[in-house]
Amino acid sequence: MSASELARQTGTNADALYRVLRLLASVGIFAELREKAFVRTPMSELLRTDVPGSVRDTVTFISNPLHFKVWAELGYSVETGQPAIDKVYGKPAFEAIFGDSENAADFNHAMTCFSRKVAPALVDAYDFSTIRTLLDVAGGHGAVLCDILRRYPAMKGILFDMPNLVQEATCHICSLNLDQRCQTVSGDFFEHIPAGADVYYMQHIIHDWADESALKILGNCRRALEGVSNGTHSR
Repeated sequence: MSASELARQTGTNADALYRVLRLLASVGIFAELREKAFVRTPMSELLRTDVPGSVRDTVTFISNPLHFKVWAELGYSVETGQPAIDKVYGKPAFEAIFGDSENAADFNHAMTCFSRKVAPALVDAYDFSTIRTLLDVAGGHGAVLCDILRRYPAMKGILFDMPNLVQEATCHICSLNLDQRCQTVSGDFFEHIPAGADVYYMQHIIHDWADESALKILGNCRRALEGVSNGTHSR
């Protein structure tokens, strides 16, 4: 399609759009077949919502204005060693993200998008067959946990996250007919992590926090496991 036709359909300036398309084509996101006419490439196909391996939700979150505002203060982080998001929003990262409904939605969908790309490799690489109950700490919408449960029909699951996420996760779990084997529990992992599982799983959680906070999360996982027998299932 020509840049002028794309501009007409998107309500943009044809010359400015052409310059952006040409830049994107230079790094392989589109290809220019002839002067000012463009086609998709394998890279841009992944920006669609209806293709396997779509990364659209991840890209949407990365391009959220929150990131541009925070990256603009990179110098502050280099000078002080402190998170720039605290300076920009006057609050910690997750309070800033979840304090805005659009930011929260973009973040949640991006995390699910990422998990869906990780889950197939995870279930192929690791043998979960000895696990009776798996608890996913801060499991989001439950993408990884549900993939594991579908692979291991004898296993039970517990998804633990903040109340607003648990509500969305419950809908996802029910849509896969896993609600009889997977329960959802809401709470704050700095205060308490529920007992009842023999394995506790975290994916891209600890790296978000300074050492003191990370130790609180890990300590709460340990306390939850203390109620489980000291057999081979405790990990």
